[in-house]
Amino acid sequence: MDVKKLVFAVSVTLFVTFCEKQQTTLKINVVAKNNQSIPLKDAQVNVNNKELGITSADGKFSGEIALPTHSRAEIEIVKESARFYYAPYYDSVEVGEDNEKTVDIDA
Repeated sequence: MDVKKLVFAVSVTLFVTFCEKQQTTLKINVVAKNNQSIPLKDAQVNVNNKELGITSADGKFSGEIALPTHSRAEIEIVKESARFYYAPYYDSVEVGEDNEKTVDIDA
């Protein structure tokens, strides 16, 4: 009877371990500029509709996010302004099995 309980416990543990979604760290590097190559300060960087951060005075942003392996990351860069219109930038990347993936974006 103890052996049956042990086998059951090991089976459940293995099942839970293999059913658990794997995570991949996605590193995102952004250089945001307008159409005259002037850096865009405070442009919002979103991944899958969640704000990841904003660009610095030189238009740069670096961040990372853990996402499920074999998923898609929808990246959006938005700059709001009362004076000018900045078209949003969109990109989509596949999150692979690597433990880490880096995406460099010039927007």
